[in-house]
Amino acid sequence: IKELERFEIHFFEPGHKNSTLKVNQLPIGSMLDAERGVFYWSPGPGFVGNYQLVFIETDALGNKKRKEVSITIRPKF
Repeated sequence: IKELERFEIHFFEPGHKNSTLKVNQLPIGSMLDAERGVFYWSPGPGFVGNYQLVFIETDALGNKKRKEVSITIRPKF
């Protein structure tokens, strides 16, 4: 994606219940809706580069799944 563009990543199907999502460290300008399983980010100016994010999904039984996401931010121009 390009800097200043907003994007979102959906980890759960609509209506999904009984799981939560966590991430070690949120990038500046991002937000995680842990109950709905949606990550939002609008990278600001100067956030060009590669970002590796690790999300952990925990289900109602306490089982955990690790989800790795690689995001590349390119200059807007």
